[in-house]
Formats: sequence, structure tokens, C-alpha cells
Amino acid sequence: MTPQPTIGNEFRGGNQGGLKEFNERLVLHVIRRSDGIPGADIARQTGLSVQSVSRIVNRLLHDQLLVKQNRRRVKGKVGQPSVPISLNPDGAYSIGVKLGRRSLDVLVVDFVGNILRQITERYEYPDPARVLPQAKANVTRVLQLLAPSQRERVVGIGVAAPYGLGDWPQELHGPPAVLAQWREIDLRREIADSQALPVWFEHDAKSACLADLLMHRDAPRFNNYLYIFVGTIIGGATVLDGLLHRGPSGFSGAVGPIPIPSTFDPKSDHSHGPTVPLLQCASRYLLDERLHDLGLDSQAIVPPSGDEISPWACESARQAIDEWIETSAAAIAVAIHCAIGTLDFEGVVIDGALPASIVRRLTDLVERHLDTFSFTGLVRPRLAAGTLGNDARALGGAILPLYWSFAPNKEVVLNWQGSVPAAVVGAQR
Repeated sequence: MTPQPTIGNEFRGGNQGGLKEFNERLVLHVIRRSDGIPGADIARQTGLSVQSVSRIVNRLLHDQLLVKQNRRRVKGKVGQPSVPISLNPDGAYSIGVKLGRRSLDVLVVDFVGNILRQITERYEYPDPARVLPQAKANVTRVLQLLAPSQRERVVGIGVAAPYGLGDWPQELHGPPAVLAQWREIDLRREIADSQALPVWFEHDAKSACLADLLMHRDAPRFNNYLYIFVGTIIGGATVLDGLLHRGPSGFSGAVGPIPIPSTFDPKSDHSHGPTVPLLQCASRYLLDERLHDLGLDSQAIVPPSGDEISPWACESARQAIDEWIETSAAAIAVAIHCAIGTLDFEGVVIDGALPASIVRRLTDLVERHLDTFSFTGLVRPRLAAGTLGNDARALGGAILPLYWSFAPNKEVVLNWQGSVPAAVVGAQR
């Protein structure tokens, strides 16, 4: 039986005074990663005493952040049935803004992460003169769709976007002068100036990773893993000890720049050196360009969400898709092999703005490529296909305020007043 991940030792609770807020957050984090959990199991996973857990749970029940489920008898155990504790969906709400290179999403989620409302806008490239006003208007719109009692429990707005949103103008086929305007825009501040709510900002791939981490409550896959998201430009993130790890500059897990042998670059003529960055080998824009060259609408043939490619895809389109999957998988396997030599990841999760069937095929093919690698001196990670797909980044953005308000992050340990660290809600990097 595969051992289930638990909270890392670095985040064990304490039974002494002065840790009230951290311990509450730790309990909430354990409950969030489960589908209803008895108090005794919470105590076991957090290292807190049963009495401490009972007091914390009672406070959180009073604050309407938790609810009790019906009594449940565990098979093979004698004694009284246990009472699982779970998050109260109506305990808090959050707004998410995902501003991407091809689309804008604004949504509202409840405390569990259920999407209650979502507005999506698509475009060829992100023109700030169009996208920013639309984002602000849609935030106001989704807030107005909530009942007054729900609006009172909205904890904030999370913004997810790529670092350097206007970079790669050639790949985005957008006017360089227009895209360059993003370099002077503080995206978090733009949203914050139009709303009274606090605003958090995070890289879109890290936001997607956060959603993947917290939305697998039935059976969390790994406690330490590399997350790869195949968006317009491929990106990634890392999870360490069951929590999102940003790194000192916020670039932890940024797989896009990892150097890959230029033979994996479909446009390489070897004139620019022996390696190319992974983003030029395994990004979604490469597939879009191949289909565009065939005179096809990539978004229609390979929708960014759903289960399958279009049933009307012609043979040449299917061949282009197969070739892109093969090239991308080979390059991603190289990147994974490089990454595990730095951090000892238990696993790797691969997801993307792609149909679920393609994500699964891509993951399976990466696995087969890894079969050809030597892992002497390394431990081969397990691979898993992500299940959130195109919604992962927007959902992660919406989860940001819930995560930073309720998760047991290190900053809270050092800041007993409980205020949000300035670096967390600081300007866009």
C-alpha cells in the first residue's frame, strides 16, 4: 500500500501558548486536504494533542468555517462511530482573476473551492487597453452575483498571471509595442485600486499547482512534487512538505528555461547552439502554430478544456497533434531528469490547457521516455496526469486568498499578529 502523505515535520503543530493562529491554520489545512476527517486523525497528522484539536475545532465551528458530518463507522474498528469534520463551503468566499496570454477568466469560489460563477473572455493576444478594463468589470460583476451574506464573507481577490506577460511577442503573434506595455503595469495594484478587497498575486503556473495541491482531498498524491503546466508557454511549480514552495524570488519550479538538446526543437537548425529552452520544445503555442499552418483553428480542433479533441479533426491535424505530443514528451522527460537531481521529488504532475485525453497521452509518453534514462544516484519519481486542465490556473488564483488567509505558511509562524506579510501581497514580480 502506498503511504499517504502527511504534513511535513517542518509544519508540525505546537501545544504551547503563542501558536494559536498557526495551529488553527494547520488544522484547517489538514481538513482541506481530506474529505471529512475525525478529530483523532487530525491530532495524529498535526502532532497536536486531542484536547488542543478539540478546542481549535470548536472555535472554527463557532466561526462557521467548519461543519460536522454525520457519524461514520470505520470498517474493522470497534467503539462509537467517529464524527468527521469538514470545511463549511459557506464559511468563506474568494474571487479569482486569471489573466493569460490567450484568455481572461474571472470566477468566484466557496471555501471548499467549488466554482460558483465564472466569466471567460478569449483573445489573440493580451492587449492591456482591452484586457485590464474587462478584468475589473468582471470582478465587479461576479461580486454582484453573490448574495449580500456571501459578499460579507469574501476574503479577497487572487490574481494569477505569467511573469513577463508581454514577453515572447513572436510566439504570441502580437504587436511588440502593445505587449511591452505590460512591463510597466503592476497587475496586482491595477486590480486592487478598483476594489476594496485585499488582493494577492501569483504566477499562473504556481496558482495552477496550488489548485492541484488542494483539490485532491480524497487521496493527496505526493507530499513533495514538481508540477508542470503546459500552457501557451510551459511553466511549473514545486510543492515541498505539502505546501506550495515559491523560493526567494518566486521562481521555484520554473521549468520553461531548462535547457534541452536542440534536436527537440521542431524549428531548430542548430545554428543557435546545442540547447534550447524547454518552452521552445513543449509549449502549447507550438501546437497552435502547426495547426494554423494547416489552415485550421487550433482552439476548435484542440480545445483548452474538455475530454477529447474535435471529432472532426482531419488526418493531417491528428498527425500534427501526435508529432507535437511526441516532441513535447521527449523534452519534458529531459527536464524532469534534470529537476530531480536538484530536489528529491516523490512525483511529477503534468497538466495543461489541453483536452484531458491529450494530458493523459502526454504523461504516459513522458513515462515511456523516462524508461530509457539512467537513474543511478537518483530515485525515479512517479508521474500523474493532472485533472483540472484549463481551469487550474483560474481556480488557483481564486484559492490564493483562502490559502494565504488560512494555510500554515512560514510567515504566520514569524508574525503572531496574523497580518498578511507585505511580500505576499506585494507588487507583481
